[in-house]
Amino acid sequence: MSRNLPKIVVVTVLMAVFLYFFGRSVDWKKVPAQIANVNLPVFLLLIPGVALHFFTRALRWRVLVGPEKKDVRFGNLVVANIVGFTVSYVLPGRLGELAKPLYLARKEGLRPGFTVGTVVVERIFDMSTMCLLLGLFLLARPLFAGSWPISPEAGEKLTLWGTVGIGVASKSAGAAVGRAFGPLAAQPARLPTQAATTHPHARTRCTPILPTP
Repeated sequence: MSRNLPKIVVVTVLMAVFLYFFGRSVDWKKVPAQIANVNLPVFLLLIPGVALHFFTRALRWRVLVGPEKKDVRFGNLVVANIVGFTVSYVLPGRLGELAKPLYLARKEGLRPGFTVGTVVVERIFDMSTMCLLLGLFLLARPLFAGSWPISPEAGEKLTLWGTVGIGVASKSAGAAVGRAFGPLAAQPARLPTQAATTHPHARTRCTPILPTP
């Protein structure tokens, strides 16, 4: 307990400081009215949605961390994501993107540089997904053009960027699929060679014995 006391004091002081700056910018007189205007069904729906969000992120991260360590505990992946988002909300500069991989590296004994690299890959994947969704949205804009009136010049530019977004996302997805399944596609070609190496006398045993004249 005495060893952890300095850490507890530091964390408590930091929490108090951040709560002070957060509370200073809030108009507390308007808080009850804002709470009364909350759509309760939507708010309750967000609770399992947030849990699902952390769950799916942990699943994706486990795939990325797999080459370094197969038996990473799923709970540590979830907690690391929660720690990262919490730090990003509390501290400036999105420091949670750094705290998240370092936390997992410490808990699972992974290389910090490797875990930081997986976060970079995550951000690239997120960017590609956003480009794809943006591209699909902009290309489908003519279907609801009446409810979204814009100038023809702006429409052409949006269509162009939509096409570029789909192209970037497709290229990224193709590279990811090729990297993931490339070794599997090449594996059957190595099987005969491996079998011949493992059983050098297999061909000899399978050769029929012909009678001598």
